[in-house]
Amino acid sequence: MELLKEIICIIEVTILIYFGLASLYLLFFAVLELFYKSPKQQKGNIKCRIVIIIFDLGVKSKLVQAIESSLNQDYPLGQFEVVIISNTHLKRYDKLPQFPVKIIQHKRRSKELSQELEIVLSELKNDFDLTLVINSRNRLDINFLYHISLAYQKGKQIIQCHRIIKGLKTTRAKYIGITEEINSYIFRKGHVTLGLSASILCWGIAYDFKLLKQILLNSKRLKYNNLNKIIENEILERGIKISYLDRTCFYERFSQNSFEYEQQRIKWLYSNKLYLKSVLSLFKKMKFKNINIINKLFQLILLPKTLFYTSILIGFFLSMLVDWFKYNNPGKIWFWLIVLAINIVAIILSVPKRFYERKYLNILRLIPKILSLISYVFLNQKDAIDNVKRPFVNNTLKL
Repeated sequence: MELLKEIICIIEVTILIYFGLASLYLLFFAVLELFYKSPKQQKGNIKCRIVIIIFDLGVKSKLVQAIESSLNQDYPLGQFEVVIISNTHLKRYDKLPQFPVKIIQHKRRSKELSQELEIVLSELKNDFDLTLVINSRNRLDINFLYHISLAYQKGKQIIQCHRIIKGLKTTRAKYIGITEEINSYIFRKGHVTLGLSASILCWGIAYDFKLLKQILLNSKRLKYNNLNKIIENEILERGIKISYLDRTCFYERFSQNSFEYEQQRIKWLYSNKLYLKSVLSLFKKMKFKNINIINKLFQLILLPKTLFYTSILIGFFLSMLVDWFKYNNPGKIWFWLIVLAINIVAIILSVPKRFYERKYLNILRLIPKILSLISYVFLNQKDAIDNVKRPFVNNTLKL
């Protein structure tokens, strides 16, 4: 009996240490974000040749709007080109022939994004400096190319830009919009302020053309062939830093399709689990030589945010019950209270002021659904991922 009590005590202390350290980690970068300074956008000579690659996502895509925002840039004509990658029938777009863009269509429906991108880059001439990767649901700010060009001329090889979710009409869209901003504040602005690499997205990111080509040609394929995980894995190993431009924005229209949303969540959870194994192998190889690998390792062991915050609330209320029924028990209620307070402060610092409105409170109704989805993936991983392993669903490129 005493042994059982000791085991329970060790488990309890381990859980407390985990949530305490993780909460301090999030608060630390949430505070650092306050000191983030956007790079000065001084006028200069435009020298960069940029290729914009647009992946056509097929279903409910806004390809024409994506092309228009890519072409209507405050950037010299002839210094950039637009390439569309698609495996769908583009005849439905009446305006498409009017645009000066290159269209590459693939009839095969078994390629991953990384394979598609590798083929396209190998077909392009080597006279580009930067590759910008977006999808057909993205729209670029008018000065987008100008800003990434200046950053490149200052020596930045990989530039992640700020994604803003549009179309916040449904509860799910509001939830995604808020969590996206929390990620941008903590894992991009906060990290860059400290001199670490920003967290990478699949879209709205500019790469040194030759570097990206080299990465895709020479990289080892991860078990789950996720484009941004493949690239980030190579970047970590090479010790290259990912920069972030908070004021260089691109907008993404959120899909209202709940089935598609659930598939994306399942893929994200599964690919993160497999990516953790890859980062662990990098850590074993480099030990403590690369701070970005250690940081990425810590990020990957964090629970998904909804599960993380809910677990802290449950821990707090359980400790209250224990304290209530055991009057002489010192309990852990004060620890849970401090952890809860730390996370509340971190959230307040990380959520933009525009979301502090009454209409956004209804996202709390979505939490039980998201928790059930996460639990389903954790308990039935094989069945969950088998349902989404098809490379194309409804003629949509795999994300």
